[in-house]
Amino acid sequence: MNNLVSLCRIAKSDRSTTSPTVLIVDPQVDMDSPLASEFRERGVVVFIAHDQAAALDIGASDHPVFAIVEVQLRNGCGFEVIKALATGQPSCKVFVSTDYCDLKVTVCAVKFGALDVFPKSMPVALLVGLVLGDELEALVAKGCLARPEQIRRDHIVGVYAAYDHNVSRAARRLSMHRRSLQRYLDQHGVN
Repeated sequence: MNNLVSLCRIAKSDRSTTSPTVLIVDPQVDMDSPLASEFRERGVVVFIAHDQAAALDIGASDHPVFAIVEVQLRNGCGFEVIKALATGQPSCKVFVSTDYCDLKVTVCAVKFGALDVFPKSMPVALLVGLVLGDELEALVAKGCLARPEQIRRDHIVGVYAAYDHNVSRAARRLSMHRRSLQRYLDQHGVN
């Protein structure tokens, strides 16, 4: 982890004073990931932390403008990172991007200081655009926003796959009737 922190220090010394910075706290993201690459293409200096300790160290010393935090970390808790950034770096805009995106997580994250919570299934270009404050029309023009029917279909198929194609369990998770889910899957050719 010390190599990663020192890599971030090198990036800090190379940047100009006008470049915005983002801290990505996620054990599954590295400097070569699509999320980090998209930020770099937009001229944003990227810092990566895989656990709570590294995130708190980078957040305290490098004063990021933006932070994207996963709530499930290998060592530590994403909520503690959100809370520390909100109190220690009040100018940092903290967002959550997680696979565990439900009402309870959203309420806790916002309570601790996050501005918004996004599911990880969101396209990278859309996530970066929302974090950087792009206009909605620009995101639509780029094709970042999918049609609502496509989003619904992707979500249903994703939950169905996550439950090993078990219709009853997936229907329960989706708050749907089992027969309604089965009809939906048949209509859309998912089996």
